Parts: sequence; structure tokens; C-alpha cells
Amino acid sequence: MNQIGNSKLKSGISMLSAFSIYILWLAAVFDPTGWIYGLRYVALGCVLFVLAINFFFNGPVLRIHRPYISLFFFFVYCLPFYGMTVAFIRGGLWEGNFIDTSYLVGGIYFACSLIYFSNENLSVAFRAHIFSLRCLSLIIILALIFLLANLPLDWIYFFVVGGAAFLGERNYGGINFYYIYFIASPMIMFLLAHEAWVFFEKPSLRKFLLLMLPVIALFLSGTRANMLISVVGIFLVFFWRRYKFMSLLYFLGLLFLFFIGISIFDFNVVADMLNSADASNAIKIGYLNSYFEIFLDPATLLFGQGFNAHVWSQPFSSMLEEGASKTELTYFEFLRVFGMVGVMAFVAIIYRLFSSIRAAPQNYQWLAPGLLLYLFVSATNPYIFSSNGMLLIGLAAVAVSRCSSQRNSNFNIKQ
Repeated sequence: MNQIGNSKLKSGISMLSAFSIYILWLAAVFDPTGWIYGLRYVALGCVLFVLAINFFFNGPVLRIHRPYISLFFFFVYCLPFYGMTVAFIRGGLWEGNFIDTSYLVGGIYFACSLIYFSNENLSVAFRAHIFSLRCLSLIIILALIFLLANLPLDWIYFFVVGGAAFLGERNYGGINFYYIYFIASPMIMFLLAHEAWVFFEKPSLRKFLLLMLPVIALFLSGTRANMLISVVGIFLVFFWRRYKFMSLLYFLGLLFLFFIGISIFDFNVVADMLNSADASNAIKIGYLNSYFEIFLDPATLLFGQGFNAHVWSQPFSSMLEEGASKTELTYFEFLRVFGMVGVMAFVAIIYRLFSSIRAAPQNYQWLAPGLLLYLFVSATNPYIFSSNGMLLIGLAAVAVSRCSSQRNSNFNIKQ
């Protein structure tokens, strides 16, 4: 093929890659269930097609670097293989329908991050990430305006019918709050970390307004964790810029003072949010007794139950609603499925990622507080091992991995 042909081919692949990356992020944000025109499946198909083309023209060798390799191996191979193996041994594969698929799907979405392994594609991925989450934040705020102005809401119910969003009201301390919750709402924490980081670098009115988008959208999403992060998340970013990991001490101290203030001044709204009698809180607290019973088994505590344990574990199946395969307590679930073996490996792999971010250039540092906030809210919601969580972790892994191999270059992300 002549030089002109090669140039056109590279240009075509580049355009298709950019299109696939944008579709991947927009689908994750607005069609996580695949119900809305099957955008989720179109996006996955496009990414896999681009990866296949790159493999065909460039061969099987990709310029992937540490720590990405260990993260890829862990999420794409280790967790699915280990979960399936334990399920095979303990009988979770032999009875009932296999519905415990979130870890498998999460591995697929992490593998999609392979498409970012070029300077251009990684820049596109950051722009797609920021663009899609800004759009989501704006849509949430517009939905509130339409609600308050009593304007037609057909456009927002389009997402509700598609299973991508939930709309309603909650009452805390006698005050009604609208909640406009998209499944992808927790991803906005990464946008908050990015916008706060950029704002603190060189404050301006434009940057302040962009920062307010994720702050307001997170608060309007209605979950207690999201509302808390919308108030205090900016402080973590502020402390992180100065103290890195030590900022956690300042942040935890701030939270401690926050809760002390609540107890002293009797803020009914916040107290009601944290009330153990609240239906959602009561359900999650009730799970703890069942988990305690499950972890009394030494084999489960060490090696886990594997996938699909609801078909044979009575204490676990009694916790679940019909059609569910896990509870919302992500870290207890991870311990139940993979045991202490899996937990120690997960902690090691996440620590490795944070260490890599800490050593990365300044323009990547916002990924650390963003990831910390995401891990925090994931404690009571099943976010990490989903399309959303794996896309975020995959993006961070590629970014810091490429940085570790190009420390002496001028590699930079245009945002």
C-alpha cells in the first residue's frame, strides 16, 4: 500500500476510534441497560471492531505498560476465572439460571480501555468522559427546572422508561427533595474532582460555573452518599492538591467535625438521612447479620462463595429480592464472592493504581481524589464492578500507565 493509502487508512481508523470512544462513554452514561436503541451494544461492537482492525494492521503487540498489565490481568482474567472456579467447586453453576454476571461484564468494559493506547485516543477518551458527564449534569439540572416550572417531562421519562434514570421525591426532616437519579450519576464524582482541580489551579468565573454543574447534579441525584459528596467532595480535592494521601486525615477530620456539628445543632434533615429507622438504612443494616452468618464458615471467609451462590446458600438467597444476584454492600459482597484471598489482591491492585497516580504528572492528579470519592460511595451501592466503574478505572489505569513509560517526554492530555 502506498504512502497516500496508508495515510488515508490511518486517518479513517483514527476517526472510527474517536467515534467509538465517544459512543462508548455516551452509552455508559445514558444507556447502561441497553434498552435505548441498543446503544450499549452498538458501542461495545464499535470498540471491539476498532481493536480488531488495530490487531490486523499492527499485529498482536500493543505498547501497554505497568501498572495497566496487572490491572487488566486482575479484572479481565483473575476475578472471572476465580469466581467461576469457586462456583464450579461449590455448586453455583449446576442449578438455576446463571445471573451473577456483573464481574464478567465489568471485565469486558475494562478490556475496552485497550482502545486508549495511543496519545490521540487517550486525549479523545478524556474529552469524551468530560463531555458526557457535563451533558448528564446539565440534563439533571434542566430536569429540576422543568419540574419546578411544571413544564412537559416526556424527554426525561424517556430515560426513566429505558431504565437509565429514576425520578421522584424524598422527605428528610420534613423537607421534600426531588431526586433525579441516573444510574451513571456516581460517575459525576470524577467530573467534580476534575473541575475542582482545574478551578483551584487558576480560579475564574467560567471554571466556577463548570464546577457547580457536577456539584448541583450530584446533590439532585438524591442518594445520601451523593448529596454528602456534593457538599464535602471539593474539600478533598483541595486538601489533595497540598497533602496527597495525608489529605485523607484532614478530610476524615472534616467529616468528624461535620457529624459533631449535626449532633450539637440538631439538623433534622441530615439526622433523618442517617436515621437507622429509614427503610433503606434498615435494610442494609439488616444484611449485616446474614453476612456474619455466611462468614462463620472458614472456607467462605478465606476463599469466598464464587458466582451464583444464591442457588445454594440459604443465608445469602434470603437477603435478595427476586431476580437480584447481590446486595448493595459492595465490599461485603466482594468478600463473600472472593474471600480474603480476593480482598487482599483487590487492595493491593488499587493501592498500586493510587501509587501510580501519585507519581504521575500534575494534570493527572485529580484522578486520585475522584477515585477515592467513587470508592467511598461504592461501599453502599454496587458501582465499581459495572460498566461505569470499570470505564473510570480503565481510563485512569491507561493514563498513569502511559505516563510511567513517558516520564521524560512532553506527553500531555488536552482537556
